[in-house]
Amino acid sequence: MDWRSAYLDLVTLWGVYRERRPCCGPRIAQISISENCNLDCVMCNRSSMNVSGLIDADRLLSLVDELYKLGAQEVFFHGFGEPSCHPRLAEMILHCSAGHPGLRLHLVTNGAWDSRKLDDAIMKGRVHTRFSIHAGDADTWRQIHPRNSMDFFFQTGENLRRLAAFAPNRVEVLYVICNLNYHKIPEMVSYACAHGVKKIHFRPMRLFDDRMGRCMNASLQLGAEQFNQAAAAIARLGHQFRGRIRVHSIPFEQNSFSQDLERPSSRAFYISRSCYIGYVLAVIERDGGVWGCLPESTFGEPFGNIFESSFREIWYGDKYAKFRERQLFLDKGSLDEIGCHSYCQHLDTNLRLNRFKPWRSLKRLLGGERRL
Repeated sequence: MDWRSAYLDLVTLWGVYRERRPCCGPRIAQISISENCNLDCVMCNRSSMNVSGLIDADRLLSLVDELYKLGAQEVFFHGFGEPSCHPRLAEMILHCSAGHPGLRLHLVTNGAWDSRKLDDAIMKGRVHTRFSIHAGDADTWRQIHPRNSMDFFFQTGENLRRLAAFAPNRVEVLYVICNLNYHKIPEMVSYACAHGVKKIHFRPMRLFDDRMGRCMNASLQLGAEQFNQAAAAIARLGHQFRGRIRVHSIPFEQNSFSQDLERPSSRAFYISRSCYIGYVLAVIERDGGVWGCLPESTFGEPFGNIFESSFREIWYGDKYAKFRERQLFLDKGSLDEIGCHSYCQHLDTNLRLNRFKPWRSLKRLLGGERRL
């Protein structure tokens, strides 16, 4: 039994139950290591955000050491760009896995790398790899990547098959659904099965504002009928392939299409629930900014910067505390504001944490509400 993990589970849940200061650091850290990319996806807002660059590898390694001491269990290497574009990714993986054997490492990637060195590091480091492909056939992939060579598609397939054959339980595929691919969901499931994948994530496409506050890629957003068709297809295929592949569909099951916003919305989910993501997750950007989840949830203001202060100071600071209090949604009026609830990517995590909701209701009844 992993006693460290069991202990951290308990103290994390105690912090959630108290709804006050966390009793340990974040369980999960998402670290953006690259804002450079080797692909140009039509759904991506990276080019409009005008970002580029790589995180300093030595700073990342010291950050992971600090996060581990605070209680981190999982670290995701991801980014506004493609993590495999970082020339020291293999080195960072091996350093983290050797220095912290109990730490679970994840890589979120488009899968189009061509590096035996990275392959070996992923296998040796027991990295859980999520392939963000968004297409299960060549024609759809070409529509989503009209300015890229099809060689990338075939390279991704090779990498996916190789890693799935080596460790099928550590490989999964992410499909972000827009109006270019919503009708190709059966092909996506078949593609994953053919490559030995055991788990699929489906998410509706999110809309982002660029630096000028303009909404990007709105033309690719699912309409109400398309959203419902996709949700039905995912549910049907999840049942059909049960036992062979796990279809993760909570973003479609728990979201509803908002006619007012003209996009999927998580508002109805949070009318009867709270958001506890501030007790379990931290997002660290390539420039050092620390966020609770997405910039929308804090109106574009980070809680601090790891290049200016320690992560511990930020995690236990006033800005993070105010974020946690607001995200409890005790004041349901905050759900009427434009924010992260317009489509939350952490519904599955919050479903699990909200199992403590009855205890919180009892605490209110007996002792009143306690604030952060």
